Formats: sequence, C-alpha cells, structure tokens
Amino acid sequence: MNSELLRVVEREARAEADRLLAEARGQSEGILAQAGEQARAIRQEFLQRSQAEERTAEARARSAANLEASAMLLEAKSRVIESLFAEAAGVMDKLPPEKRRLALKGLMAEAAAGLSGRLRIEVSPRDEAPARKLAGELKLDAEVVPDARVSDGAVASTMDGSARVYNRINDRLQQARPLLTSSIARMLWG
Repeated sequence: MNSELLRVVEREARAEADRLLAEARGQSEGILAQAGEQARAIRQEFLQRSQAEERTAEARARSAANLEASAMLLEAKSRVIESLFAEAAGVMDKLPPEKRRLALKGLMAEAAAGLSGRLRIEVSPRDEAPARKLAGELKLDAEVVPDARVSDGAVASTMDGSARVYNRINDRLQQARPLLTSSIARMLWG
C-alpha cells in the first residue's frame, strides 16, 4: 500500500511538475514574444529616428550648398557690376579729344549753372587748358584751377567757398548707382 501511495504521490507530483513546467513555458513564450515585440518597436523607432536625422542632415547640407552657391553667384554678379562701374568711371579718359572737350563743356556749364558771381572751377590737370577756353566760350567769370583730385568733370564753387557743386563722372555714377545697379542686374540676369 505504501508503494501504491508512493506511486500516486509521484504521479501527482509529476502531473503538478508538468503543469508547472507547461505554465512556465507558456509564460516564458509570452515574455519572449513581448520582448521580441519591444525589440521590433525599438528597432523600428531607431530606424525612423535615424532616417529622420538623415533627412534632416541632407536638408541642412542641401541648404548650406544652396546658400554657398547663391553667395558665389551673388559675388560673381557683384564683380561684374563693379567692373562695369569701374569701366564707366574711366570713360572720360577714353574719349577722343573733341568728345572729351564737349563732355567737359557740358559738365562745367551744369556745375556753374546754380552759382553766381566769380567762380572757381577745379578740373583735372589734363583738362586745364581746354577748360580755360571753355570757360570763355561759356562766358563764365571763372578762375580755372587744376586739381589732381578731379580726374573727370568739374567742381565749381564760389570764390569764398560757401557754395560748391561737384559735377564729375564719378559723382554722377555714385548718385545713380542704386538705380543703375538694379537696372544693370535686370538687363543681365532678368
């Protein structure tokens, strides 16, 4: 009877052990499945974050490249416009003598137009002799003075210096520069 009781206890113990083992297997499979799901979710989140960071880095790089290209293009356009202004500033020096004389005559007349009384007209040393003749032609009561600071055009002033009119090619270019720059840019690049 003892042996039968022992077998019954063993059977029940084995059944209980099998039940506990099956329950533990079920729980471990559930834990493993849950861990697998969490790992997949973490991996998916990591991939999405990595892809988003990669897209952001690409966008930043593209933006920086576009900005650099725009700056280079703007610099090139600026150099073109500057070279045009530099060329225009030297236009008087390139004129044939008769055209230079006519341009100087117009610039002197305009400079003197708003002034009265005896005048002082400063011109480039190169233009001194023609300017003296032009002052006579224009019937100006003026002292013509060479001044190395005046490379083109004329600067007219009253003898006491209380009024001064600058009428040089460079002065005109600088006054018109904002408008001319916009116009030149539109003509060249639309």
